[in-house]
Amino acid sequence: MNIENPEILRNYLLAKGLISPDEDFEISMLKGGVSAQTIYIDKKNPLVIKQSLSQLKTRSEWYSDPGRIFIENAGMKWLYEHLPRGSVPQPIFCDEENHLLIMEGISPPSDNLKTLLLNGMINVSHIESFGKLLGVIHQKGIKNSEAAKTFHNREFFINLRIEPYYQYASEKLPQFRAFFADLIQSTLDHQITIVHGDYSPKNILIKEGRLILLDHEVMHYGDPAFDVGFSLTHFLSKANYLSNPVFIDLALRSWNSYRSIFTYDEDHFERRCIKNLLGCMLARVHGKSPLEYLSLAAQKWQSAMVSTFVEKPPATMFQLIDAYKKSLDERKN
Repeated sequence: MNIENPEILRNYLLAKGLISPDEDFEISMLKGGVSAQTIYIDKKNPLVIKQSLSQLKTRSEWYSDPGRIFIENAGMKWLYEHLPRGSVPQPIFCDEENHLLIMEGISPPSDNLKTLLLNGMINVSHIESFGKLLGVIHQKGIKNSEAAKTFHNREFFINLRIEPYYQYASEKLPQFRAFFADLIQSTLDHQITIVHGDYSPKNILIKEGRLILLDHEVMHYGDPAFDVGFSLTHFLSKANYLSNPVFIDLALRSWNSYRSIFTYDEDHFERRCIKNLLGCMLARVHGKSPLEYLSLAAQKWQSAMVSTFVEKPPATMFQLIDAYKKSLDERKN
């Protein structure tokens, strides 16, 4: 079904009882993601319709079963039930045949956290909330047998994260194949709690000071260290892009806020977080989904800098972030 066709969409929404026969609405495409077509339905009670794609919108060929929309539906339901109300949109309807997910629309005005950060609009409380929200997700799911059963399928996480990020980067960086092989195995071996798998500023809306988390299609039960590395990568990469050490301070603030909630520390958890951060930093340069805002010079610097840490990872997150900050200061001077 073509959700971009207004007539087809109107008939569909009527048939599902999601609009009344005399109700007017406007549709607009939402941008930013590579894995789905997403439409905003502007009406009294707005909706968002998300339809997963089989071929992702990236420069490198990248395919994935659109059935992952069912994971997203389950993930949104779980988060809606376990997080403070308003932390995720309310799920409304999932269409298995057409790979559609319909959810509550977030009416304007709202801001995207990634856009705010790239424009230098920094609110420390947003970053602290960002870290705490991830901590709550991990804390709610820890050693939860029901969550483990519901989110046992890691196929889409492997297909959309492990392979295009870690595996692809290892092929581009043969000198680090052993590092990535160990990282992949460790990530898959540890099944501890709910892992969002796409926890980044891009997937955070801010409305009236409240953070709203989006995009849950790779949620699974696994190693929370991946979420930590994936999320902190965005702060350190923006520090590189903008030559601004403030973003490195934000990374540390997010980490500290996260650890104030999620205090789990078994099996060298912090070290696994560090290794995932290093792996993600390299993957966002050499993987199938490089950060679009990094220039070639910024990519080269990030790759070279992170490579020195891979050879001998710091023992603590503070040491890694502090060393990265010193290196950025040296580059500026």
